[in-house]
Amino acid sequence: MKKFIVGASIGLVLIAIGIGMSTGRIKIPGSETVIDIATTTPTSTIKMVIIKEKKFITQEGKVEYTLVVPDVTNAPILKKNIEDYVEGFKKNIAQVAADIDLEGASSNYSLNINYDLVRNDSQIVVIKMSAYEFTGGAHGNPSFAFFQYDTQQERMIGEEEIFIDRKNKDLFGIVQDVFLKKPEYIYDDGGTKRSMFFTSEYPQEFQEALMGSGNIAFTKDGIIFKYGAYVIGPYAIGEPEVILLYNQIEQFLSTYAKTFYK
Repeated sequence: MKKFIVGASIGLVLIAIGIGMSTGRIKIPGSETVIDIATTTPTSTIKMVIIKEKKFITQEGKVEYTLVVPDVTNAPILKKNIEDYVEGFKKNIAQVAADIDLEGASSNYSLNINYDLVRNDSQIVVIKMSAYEFTGGAHGNPSFAFFQYDTQQERMIGEEEIFIDRKNKDLFGIVQDVFLKKPEYIYDDGGTKRSMFFTSEYPQEFQEALMGSGNIAFTKDGIIFKYGAYVIGPYAIGEPEVILLYNQIEQFLSTYAKTFYK
């Protein structure tokens, strides 16, 4: 009889364990103790930054604002950097408008801000913010900035972290060559093809201009080199840019930068 009771008890325990394994919870017969085995099994989660969009069209004082901006919900430092960028432009143009007695057509002050999501994956987020301020005159003033965020380390990335040497001449020799061959930056001068860039006829000066200014950022396939209006060429060409693919510039990238292409 004892053997039967012991055998039955063991059977009940085994059944309970079996049920527990299938549900992720184990309850020992005769006890209120519950072990949640799901919590003891390590699970891997992929971090992703959630980005939505906010749009504002409003008139405040003497300035009309059209703002289309990313709404970052789970990366506080990235969110603050973008908010500071927007607020900085709003404060600046509002101050300019307040300091000037606006009359006539020149009173149509406006600020337009929008963005491009250059890259967003489990490794990195890259957002390009663009602003266009009109304060009178023939045209407004465009500008841009890249915001780069390491999703896993939860921190902003500085440009100085991308290349081993930010001013490597061989690197910018490649940048220069690509710029000079892009059709959109070439015009016909009486049958002669000429570049639109300011110092393109003087290779050393043009390369120094490329090294000394502009912004760089990660893309999905490589690195973008982008320059503001008037920096290396006339207003007519806008904000010129080139993208060098990873395999073109791998030898110049820092060890840290290479992790975003593995």
